Amino acid sequence: MKIEVGGVEQRYGPRCVLKGVTFTIETGETVVIMGGSGCGKSTLLRVLSGIERPTAGSVRYDGEDIARMSEAELDRLRKRWGFCFQGGALFGSLTVGQNVAFPIREHADLGEKVIDIMVKMKLDMVGLTGFGDLKPSQISGGMAKRVALARAMALDPEVLFMDEPSAGLDPVMSAAIDQLILDLTKKTKITTILVTHEMKSAFTVADRMILLHEGVVVAEGKPGDFRASRDPLIRQFIDGQPDGPIPLRRHRDEYLKSMMGAE
Repeated sequence: MKIEVGGVEQRYGPRCVLKGVTFTIETGETVVIMGGSGCGKSTLLRVLSGIERPTAGSVRYDGEDIARMSEAELDRLRKRWGFCFQGGALFGSLTVGQNVAFPIREHADLGEKVIDIMVKMKLDMVGLTGFGDLKPSQISGGMAKRVALARAMALDPEVLFMDEPSAGLDPVMSAAIDQLILDLTKKTKITTILVTHEMKSAFTVADRMILLHEGVVVAEGKPGDFRASRDPLIRQFIDGQPDGPIPLRRHRDEYLKSMMGAE
């Protein structure tokens, strides 16, 4: 599914979070959106997934502008998408298997035997065969991330949205999640939009990378383009340097703002 973003702005009162954001994601491409806290990347993800309507601009999926769709039309399109939320967002009262089955039961008219088979297939896909009867509290953080990915893939979506999928994990488990995402996206050829500020993850999974700064796309290209870039802002961000075009104090202030409201 091709995605075309044209001149997107998003305002909250007098504050403009996104400023004329424009880019295209080709069918089957994995695009990583990155940037510092408060840059607008989470806001952009909410706009792209139809959770929020943009103040201005268009977001087209195979030519259809979701900014102008009715809620019923948007709901039909969302059934073709998968969502992997930051932290997993699993239902604590449900088992692992019931979590994966949830979107299937909500959106597909299938018998329980078929649902059970689909759940086992999705858990096997993420390396969690035999864990379906456990509760989220009984598994590790890395396993919970994999359950969240299995749930996002439950209905074989055409587009997958991921928000900080490896956040909060140790380096080994983070690398394992990155490799799992890479394997799944290449195998299924799903169009994937992934938000992260983890540079190692971004370089592992991305076909293309987009860097946001103060609500503006300041760089876009393949991972190799970013590695080779001598642009001071890009170098500061990907190398994690405290000094550069992004003042440390402003970065801190924007982080505090993002903790108090929409990023």
